[in-house]
Amino acid sequence: MTEAELHEARLLLPWYANGTLSLEDRRRIDALLAASPDLRAELAWLETVRGELKRSTEAGTDDGGLGELLGRIDVPAEGNVVPIARPARPRWHMPALAIAASLVLVQAVVIGVLVQQPDETLRPLSGPVDPRGVLLQVRFQPQATEAEMRGLLTGIGGELVAGPGALGLYTVRVDTTRAQSARAALAARVDVVESFAVVPR
Repeated sequence: MTEAELHEARLLLPWYANGTLSLEDRRRIDALLAASPDLRAELAWLETVRGELKRSTEAGTDDGGLGELLGRIDVPAEGNVVPIARPARPRWHMPALAIAASLVLVQAVVIGVLVQQPDETLRPLSGPVDPRGVLLQVRFQPQATEAEMRGLLTGIGGELVAGPGALGLYTVRVDTTRAQSARAALAARVDVVESFAVVPR
């Protein structure tokens, strides 16, 4: 019996106890009752309540049975009291939650280690690379505009070879004779460039 079937059966129990369910629903609830002691206990409680209500309305007084009801509130219940057992939670959910939390923690640690790696260890993920000149990997500031990036690359005589990659890196090629001045220009524009590194050959 699934949790969904048990939930639906609990919703239909009052109508089952009143005898107002369709024949098909009644047969379904009969099968679930046969398999669940908890459901049978709830049904017994509902039938007891229904019987008490029926007796109260049949014995009605001028005040609608209110006086009799108030007089019986403090009277201890007689007969057998059928406790309704609280359905037990499945025991597997706690270990499953612990495993899921551990996986999230491991992922966070791995991502943190990757982010903290120095820029010199980064390599282009894709795209053709021209073997001539010096290759630089550049990470632009998140707020840098396309016009600012294009203007900076034009100023250093850089050619965009690849990017942005998955880590937000652009691969830029500059002529060997302009490599030193290009690095100085990139280092000076901290408003546009977050970091850069020379790609080793």
